[in-house]
Order: sequence, then structure tokens, then C-alpha cells
Amino acid sequence: MSFLASTPVRSPIRRWAFRLVLLLLGWLVVELVCWGLLGAVTQGGWGKVRRNQLNFLQMEFLENDPDSRSSQTQTFHPFVGWVRNPDVLKGETYEGTTLTTNRLGFLDTSEGLFQRSPQRLIVGIAGGSMAYQMSCAGAERIKQRLREIPEYRDREIVIVRLAQLAYKQPQGLLALNYYMLLGGEFDIVINLDGFNEITMSTVQNFRSQVAIDYPQGWNMRTAEIVPPRESDLALRLIEIRGQRRRMAKAYTRAPWNYLPSCALLWHLRDERIRTELIDWQLSTAQDNGQYSFLRCGPAPLATTEEAALIESVRIWKQASRQMHQLCSATGTLYIHAIQPNQYDPGSKPLTPEERALMDVERRGPMDTAYIPIIEQGYPLLRSAGEELRAEGVANIDLTRLFQTTNETLYMDSCCHVNPSGSERLADAICRFIQQEHTRQLGQPKR
Repeated sequence: MSFLASTPVRSPIRRWAFRLVLLLLGWLVVELVCWGLLGAVTQGGWGKVRRNQLNFLQMEFLENDPDSRSSQTQTFHPFVGWVRNPDVLKGETYEGTTLTTNRLGFLDTSEGLFQRSPQRLIVGIAGGSMAYQMSCAGAERIKQRLREIPEYRDREIVIVRLAQLAYKQPQGLLALNYYMLLGGEFDIVINLDGFNEITMSTVQNFRSQVAIDYPQGWNMRTAEIVPPRESDLALRLIEIRGQRRRMAKAYTRAPWNYLPSCALLWHLRDERIRTELIDWQLSTAQDNGQYSFLRCGPAPLATTEEAALIESVRIWKQASRQMHQLCSATGTLYIHAIQPNQYDPGSKPLTPEERALMDVERRGPMDTAYIPIIEQGYPLLRSAGEELRAEGVANIDLTRLFQTTNETLYMDSCCHVNPSGSERLADAICRFIQQEHTRQLGQPKR
């Protein structure tokens, strides 16, 4: 009896408090695990997922706005194929540069239309994602190097971004034409490209029977244009999009939407629906296996991938030649640079970090498909670059720029470089501009 009397008896309140503490600790562990998983399954973790959710919120606002015309992130453009939709994609910050989608649909720090003056130096940058990233991460380096040229030392240097992610020629040529048509003027135009032209034109366009000179994935971009015989596919496409939007709205409205577990669950469910959406888009774009001029444009004349690669290089060279002629006619210095790539044999001693990115387990299927095209196509680009130089086009081959660099520069399994790589590109291009300055900028403007 004395033993029983000495045993402390826990009150129900203490027992429930203890259970509540254990529950809260368990919940905290679950949230921490979800936070870690978000970092593992996404490039950007919780912050990236939240930005995606807020983008859906922005679409919801536009949907209820009578002045809103579209909830799509990109929109067709009659001259350059497609641009960003400023109604939806308001802007972003990349490597310290805050950009907005301007009224023309280009990511930039301004509306992009400037006129030359003795106090201003206008530098246009054309190309794809590598050119766009260099225009941001390498912007200060470009300005610093150009100010080393005495005539530019005291001038305001304005960078105009004609480059868009996934652009390929002739989009750079047509974007330059479009800006000039609207009244934009340039002192210097830098065109950094080559990779998109050979990879996207062959692996994506040619294999899908899309015209080689058309924008990347044109059949996918036009998937919403529905011929009558595909109305059932189009209806399912709309249903999937609606399901994705409804789910995103439900998660963003939930009071616990800031929790990592909620963000992870939304991301996993959204990825599943997105995969289904892509599958249906492919079904629609393939037009039941039949060629469609509406979505594919003129059927490629090339009958083999090798012939398509040769044709893509010809188009690339012709576009650069015309950009040079257009710039020469307006007294603008045109600089054409061939971008480097890590899959180009001998182009760079790869660090362990870069090799890990390129590991077959981490590469996407598109990156894997690009590799043989890069190995075959880069020698063709270099040869075409020599031909351009022989014609008087200021072309610089940067495919060996990183040949002696042991620093990690590539940051994904495709083609993109980190800020240090962008600055190296900017340095090389600006040194080349200094060399070309006396020969071209010294000539009287017409």
C-alpha cells in the first residue's frame, strides 16, 4: 500500500500537454523534412514553389479583370514568333538585375526604344538564354570594358535586351528589324548565339516535321489552334488546364499554404497534372500523326537529320549576314559571337561539379538528344564563322573561350553558365569590340 501511495499520478491535463508537445515536435520534423525534399525536387526549393503559386494568383486576378485579354505566359507575335505576355509575366530579378516585361513583350529594364545621341551609347544584345543571362550578369562588365574606349568613356551606356529564352535565328534578326522599325537605334549590336540554332532546329523542329526556320516548338505553341477534327483533344486540354488552375487556387487560398508540407504536396500534384498536360499537348501537336501546315509551317526540304543540321547552320549564317548588313546601313557596329558549350569536345576541362551536372542520370532527355548534334554541329558553326569573317562580318569564335579554365562555369546539363562565365563572355566580346572599333566605328555613319 505504501508503494502505491508513493507513485505520482499524472493529471489528464499534463498527459494531454505532453501529447501535444510530442505532436508539435513531430509536426516540426515533418515540416523540416518537407523543406529538405522541396530543395531536392525543385531548383529553388520552397521559394520557387511559392513564386509559382503567386503566379497562379496573378492569373486569377487577371481572370476577374474585364480588361484582361489573356492568362497565357507567352503570346504570338506577328514578326518574331512569340514574346512574353506582360499581362501575366510582370518581370523577374536575375543576378541582381531587376527586369520587367516591357510593352513590347521583352524582358528588360526599360521600354527598349532609344535614339542615338553624343551622350549615350546604345548596346543591343540578341540571342537566346545565354545572351539574356550575359546581358544581366555581365551588364556591369560590359559597361566597364566599353568605357575603356576613349570615345565611350563619358557616355551613358544603355543595354537593350533583344534576347529571349529559347530564341533562335531568324528571331534575332527579326527582333532587330522590329526595334528599328519602331524607331529604336543602336550604336552596337552584340549577337551571341549558335547553340539553339543547331539543337532546337534539328532535335525539336525537324523531328516534329516543323519548318527548321520556325521558332522552337512552334507545333506546341500553336497547339491551342484547333482544327475541327481535333476538338475532342482540345476539350481535354482545356479540362486539364482548368483542373490545374483550380487546384493551385485552392492551395494558395488555404490558411496553411505557407507550410513546406503544403507546398510540397501542391508541387507533386501540380507536376503530375503538368505531365498529363504535356502528354495531351503532344497528342494535339502531332495532329494524330499527320503533317499539319497550320502547326508546322512549310515541310522541311531536308530528308535526313544531317541535312537538317546543315540547313540550320545556313539559316544561322544568313541571319547573321543580314544583321550585319542592316547594322552597316545604319552606322551600327555589329558583333557576332559563337557561344561555347560543354558538350563541344575539347572546349573546357570539366570540373567534378560540371561532370556531375552532365551525368547521364541527371540529364534531361532533351539534353541527351542534343549531344550528338552539338558534336556534329559545332565544327559547322566554326567553319561558317570563318566564312562570315571572310565576308567582313565581325564574327568571334568563343567556342574555345573556356579551354584553359579550370573554374566551374556551367551550371546545368544544357548550356548555361554562372555569373562568372557571363562576365568572361562579356570580357571577350568587349575586347573584340575594342579591336573592331577603329575599323568600323571610325567610319562615317551613313
